[in-house]
Amino acid sequence: MKHESREIAYVLMDRVGRPRHVVEVGACGSEHIQMWPFVFDKKCRIQLVEPNPVGAAEIRAAYAGFPNIEVLEYAVAEDFGRMTLLVPDGTKNPDAPASAYLESLPGSPYLSREAAGRAEKLLSVRVETVPFSHIDDGTIDGLSVDTEGAEWFVLKTMKSRPAVISVEMEGPNGYKNPYCTEIEDWVAANGYVRHSVELAYGYVRTDYIYVKE
Repeated sequence: MKHESREIAYVLMDRVGRPRHVVEVGACGSEHIQMWPFVFDKKCRIQLVEPNPVGAAEIRAAYAGFPNIEVLEYAVAEDFGRMTLLVPDGTKNPDAPASAYLESLPGSPYLSREAAGRAEKLLSVRVETVPFSHIDDGTIDGLSVDTEGAEWFVLKTMKSRPAVISVEMEGPNGYKNPYCTEIEDWVAANGYVRHSVELAYGYVRTDYIYVKE
């Protein structure tokens, strides 16, 4: 969603002060960045993970002059390989590509939108996949995950235990994350509690923010 809430950034500042390493998985585009409050902090390492080549290129161009920002053109999955990313066509709706999702998923915000009668043409893009352990070096302070139904694969192999984690769990058209049970079990087992729930349009539950106890 365009102009994402930056609530995770402010919760993170409350918890740790000045973070040294933040990661956003499913960054989409420069206008969507939730970790934006840290962009100008040269001591904060920012990794933006985005599999869609168009989105990754736009982010690289927007932050070309920021040495603290690294753009990683991957989809996070269970294993190394290549998968098909289905990207809604943005001809009529420029924000539609934000709903791009991995073809193999049992559910995604786009599929809920399609079921509600709001289908769009889908473009197939082959993308490189990696487990999140390939990206995570164990030092992450704050993590935002918005991967359109693939969030569980980030947490599943994560080495770090960030102070704050944001995960897209719900959305418009009755969307529920297909791995809700696995995610909730993981956060409980790893000592996290739900801090708050983000609302889109003022009433639609979307991202859950968890903090480490």
